[in-house]
Amino acid sequence: MCSLNWRKFNDRLSLVFTRDESVLRAPSLPPQRFAKGGIEYLMPVDPVGGGSWISANSAGFIFCLLNDYQGQLKSAQADLVSRGQLIKQLAECKSMEQVQHVIKCWPYAKSQPFYLLVLCNTSQTIWHFDGIRAVTNQPAPEQVYSSGHPDVESIQSLRAKFVKESNPKTISDLIRLHQSHQPVVDSDLAYSLCMHREEACSQSLTVIELATGEVNMRYWQGQPCEANLDKPIVKSLLVT
Repeated sequence: MCSLNWRKFNDRLSLVFTRDESVLRAPSLPPQRFAKGGIEYLMPVDPVGGGSWISANSAGFIFCLLNDYQGQLKSAQADLVSRGQLIKQLAECKSMEQVQHVIKCWPYAKSQPFYLLVLCNTSQTIWHFDGIRAVTNQPAPEQVYSSGHPDVESIQSLRAKFVKESNPKTISDLIRLHQSHQPVVDSDLAYSLCMHREEACSQSLTVIELATGEVNMRYWQGQPCEANLDKPIVKSLLVT
């Protein structure tokens, strides 16, 4: 389960991402600064797969990946590649042509389904691989929610309705929404943006702001509802 919201506020592309994971999965490593082939990028690291779910680079791209639990899943015993490696490969891209080439060449036969958002100041696209058909793309919606919960359709619709009715006007508004225990159904926080379940929970909060000439990433490890907003891990890059 994960929650993503992006908007344009005051000529900045602003994004908030809550990562939900199994309580048994190893904690992620905080954002680090990487460089390869003339590109710098910021990325937290999943120690299990060695990749990530989110990154931003000095070419002005933001990449986000959410699992598609309703797609055609492959056997856990199959020889699979980690979807987080796709984010790592994309983070090294300088142009949209390179981005499209990486997406085209991804080994889909060895990949579980996913949603991939590719955002920059001039275009915002979501790519979808459902586990069967070739990857497709369309304009990215401002809200994306993924969940493996049996009541996934209600979770997605209730979160979307809550955010829309809240009408966020600033990045701070979006952050507060991702910290909230709303929506809630019969006291069940599986429906809320800051998700709590016995077997899984929201484990980190990432905020990215892309402006002309600069991209900033703020990161809080742990459940968003407990995050001290005055003490984020902060990383920045010049966009060239």
